[in-house]
Amino acid sequence: MKSLLPLLLLASTTISVLAVTTHARAAPGESAAAEELFERGQRAMDASEIDIACALFTESLRIDAAVGTLFNLASCEEKQGKVASAWEHLREGLRQLRRGDPRAAIATSKLQALEARLPYVTVTLTPEAPKGTRAERDGVELSSVTLGLELPVNPGEHVVVASAPGFLPKRFVIIAKEGQRQSVAVAAGAPEPHAPAPQDMTAGPPRSSTPRTIAWITGGTGLAALGVGVVGGIMAITNANDVRANCSSDGTCLPAGIEAHKRTSDWATVSTIGLISGVALIGTSAVLFLTSKDPAARASSTARGPTVTANGAAWTF
Repeated sequence: MKSLLPLLLLASTTISVLAVTTHARAAPGESAAAEELFERGQRAMDASEIDIACALFTESLRIDAAVGTLFNLASCEEKQGKVASAWEHLREGLRQLRRGDPRAAIATSKLQALEARLPYVTVTLTPEAPKGTRAERDGVELSSVTLGLELPVNPGEHVVVASAPGFLPKRFVIIAKEGQRQSVAVAAGAPEPHAPAPQDMTAGPPRSSTPRTIAWITGGTGLAALGVGVVGGIMAITNANDVRANCSSDGTCLPAGIEAHKRTSDWATVSTIGLISGVALIGTSAVLFLTSKDPAARASSTARGPTVTANGAAWTF
């Protein structure tokens, strides 16, 4: 085993060096950006800024999926401890190599070394899992095809969430370690509690508040009618004075007196209607207000009375 260690280290270094020479061309206008990101990633690797280097290689790969970038990203991810990601990118790089490429032997040896370190996790559903149960691993849904399959993962914590219609979701935490194989059977949690029926916000105020609302409106209208009646009475008195000033005692009137007499009659009618209507409306308002009950008081009154609990009987006042 000790004799293989220098060979593996040499293989890793050789892959990184050889990868520099194979950076596939991107589309015109994009190759410069991909190349700049690639070179910055290499400088970050040389400075042991591993996380920065991996981010730069990843972005360069997004622009231009070159073999050199794949190999460098694999080497970077291995240093992060992400052996599954490194294995995946190294394998993709091998697929892109042309037949007879001298790097193939070294990359294959490195790939085999990574395979021996891969953690595997198998996720299945328990026999009791409700119909329609779904499972997600690290936020990615596992299809019916992948459920039950042994899949490689990076070392570290992984969260599986099982959910089903009508049931609460349930989390399962797996700690994956290099070279280990684990399996977990999952199912959704307990049935969802029955939620209270949502309140109908369009139904309007409680019925007990409606008479009071009508009472306030009726009372306000009655006060307005009384005001009209008072104004009408004042205007009738004013015009009556004009009648006396322009009419004689025998009933003979000047034109101004005749016009004042007509206005007096009209205003007297308005005053009479306003006063009578106002009194009637205010009386109706008073009756409605006195016979209705405030909603809070009604709720309080309905809460009074005897109740039976697990510890005996009680009376609510």
